[in-house]
Order: sequence, then structure tokens, then C-alpha cells
Amino acid sequence: MHSGPFDSELPGQSRKNNSEAARPRVLIVSASPERQSALTRSMRHDGLNCTLAQTTDEALNILVPRERPATSVARNDGFELVIYDLERCNAPAMRFVRELADLDVSTVILCPQVSFDEAVQAMRAGAADIVSGNVRGREVAKRVRTALNQRRAALQQRASLSDDGVPLLEDVDPEAARIASRGKPNGLIAGTIGPRRGGSNSNDMGSTPALPKAKKIKDAELGPPPTVQEHGAQFAATIRGELDVESLLRHALEFVLAHAGPTNAAVFLPAASGDFSLGAYVNFSCPKETVEVLLDHLANVAAPKLEQTVGVLSMTDDASIESHVGHGTDWLNGHNALAFCCHHEGECLAVFMIFRERHAPFPAHIRDLLSELSRHFGQQLARVVRIHHRHLPKDKWGKLGEPADGFDTNDDHGDLAA
Repeated sequence: MHSGPFDSELPGQSRKNNSEAARPRVLIVSASPERQSALTRSMRHDGLNCTLAQTTDEALNILVPRERPATSVARNDGFELVIYDLERCNAPAMRFVRELADLDVSTVILCPQVSFDEAVQAMRAGAADIVSGNVRGREVAKRVRTALNQRRAALQQRASLSDDGVPLLEDVDPEAARIASRGKPNGLIAGTIGPRRGGSNSNDMGSTPALPKAKKIKDAELGPPPTVQEHGAQFAATIRGELDVESLLRHALEFVLAHAGPTNAAVFLPAASGDFSLGAYVNFSCPKETVEVLLDHLANVAAPKLEQTVGVLSMTDDASIESHVGHGTDWLNGHNALAFCCHHEGECLAVFMIFRERHAPFPAHIRDLLSELSRHFGQQLARVVRIHHRHLPKDKWGKLGEPADGFDTNDDHGDLAA
């Protein structure tokens, strides 16, 4: 057993070397010397600077040394991520993960057996990823690198919120504010995947996203309008702990309705066959009796054509709608439409489409907002997929548009192979 933590240096490099300082600092917490060695070799190969600890107390003392002055502003001693290798995701382990989140350190959990409930608790405690089952060291290193990249992107976004010169949003669409002030928008009908799909009407808003209520504020109390990035950060914080696909879809629709005003909206989810299914929708102006038939047609015709879309596609006339959406969509004539995809690591996880009549154009800033939504929503969908298929190789993962009973629930495990 090691008597204490030690740094794992790459050959020929010292701690004071500039290239050393540029390498991400990672803390490996494991009670097993064999696992420590295997993980260190994998992380070294990926160019990471590793420090080892055997216990959570030892890890916390490394992150926040007891001898550090109380006035020190450093929160984590320069560490970006902790690889937490443990046998079970129990309550003490979750407390440690929450402490790491408070220190602004990402966590990747390695655990041979993780139930679905434990995986949900770990993600809600702040874990960036959970690796379980028979996963080799190369895959662990890839997951760690992904978590590091996500952390750095989040820090850059956080820093950008205070930068000068960021374009500010225009005022929220007046119609959106008017509907928000009523709490439940009359005329909007929503449906989602699962048992609640298709049962709503204008009097029973069972699955309609609840718009935020408008708050009356005196003009003197109003500060500068939020930036696009601030709205995106707020949305990301809202969905961070949400690991249910249906709830995620509802949050996304709430975001769209709050900023675009009353609109038709649909989310299409992919299946392994290459087809798409209707995941969730909001109906503002389509015939109530045929809305799901119309939107299912869009899932079959439009979604496959749109899945490679980069950015937000704007369709402002009938010709552009037919060109991008496909034939058999004459019922969209006279509408403006916006479409975008949520991608993660090159894979389409969802296709969004919103549309309403052309005499009520969308607010000018909505494209920037939808771009933010696309990025954050795609990242969270990817986290949900990882949890549901945490025991399987990536090429065996199912798709969000497939039946829920296709999700993996096997708890078999294997050892990390370096």
C-alpha cells in the first residue's frame, strides 16, 4: 500500500516545465494500488498529469490543504477533475461527489456495479460521467478527456458572461409575455412521449409545459436585459439534474415557448433504424384532431432531411419549406419555420422544428437562443443516454427514439483493463 499521494510525471518532464503546467491536473482516488497503476498508465498515455490518493479524506486534503491560509482564493489547488474509483455508489460516496462539485472540480466515477437509481443520484450530486461494467482503460481515458473538455467549455462560457461587448437580447416578445402572465396559455395543446401523449385539450392542459409567470417590476428596478449566454446558462442549470427524457423535452419546450411566444413546436427523436419518431410537441394552430398525424408525417419526411443541419435553419417562404422539409407538407404553406438539431460527438440526438403563421414572425433574437438551447440540450441528452446504457459498449447503445424497454438494465461488471 502507498503511504501517501504521489505525482505521476511523464518521463523527462519536471513539475516546473511549461508543458507540465499546460497538462490538465487529475486526481485519482482509489483504494486499490493495482487500479491506481492501471488508471495512471491510461491517463499518462492521454497526456494527463496525475496525482494519487487512497481515501476521500486524503483527496480533500490534496485539493484543499489544511495548511492553506484561510484567505486563499484557490478552491481546488489547480485540479480540474477527480477520477473516483469505488466499489459501490453509497451515501458517503455521494457526499464526496457533492463536496467535489462545491470545489468546482469535475468527477468521473468508476464503479463495477451501478443501479439506475444510483446513477441518477450520482449525476444529480454533480458527477460528470459514470463508467461501469467491462470498460477498458482507453475508453476511460476518452471519457475523462470528454469531461475535461466539457468543464473547460463551461468555464469559458461562465467567464464570457461578464465580458463587455456581448450582444444583449431584445425585449421578450410581447405576445410571449402576455401568455406567460396567464400561467396556462389558452389554445396551446401539448403532447409528450409516454402515457401522457395525445390526451390533452384546451381545457385539460395535462402535459402542456407551464410557462413562467410574468412578474410585475417597476421600471426603476429593471437592469440590463439578459444576454443570450445568460439565458443559455440558466437553461443549462435547469436541466443539469434532469435525467428523464420526457421531462427534458418538456423543459426544452418551456424554453421555446417562453421566448418565442405561442408557436407550434415538435421534437423528433432518432431510432437505430435511421427513422425518427415524434417525441414531444406543442400545438398552437394545427387542427386538434389531426395534429399527431401531421407531426408524425414530419417525423418521417422532414426529420431525416434535417438531421445534418448545422446551426438554426430559417425557412421564411413556401419554397424554402418545401426544399428543406420535403413534399407533402402543403399544410405548412403560409408559415415561418425554424429547425435545428442537437448533436453530440457528431451524432444527431434530436431534431427540433417550430413554426407559426407568417403574419406573426419570430423575434429577431430567437435564432441565437435556439442555438444555445441546441448545445445545452444535446449535452444533457448525451448524459441521459450514457446513464441508460452505462454497461454496454458505445456501438451497442440504443437510440432515444426507441422504446424505453430497449434501455439496458444489466448490472454485470468487469475489471478495468489498462
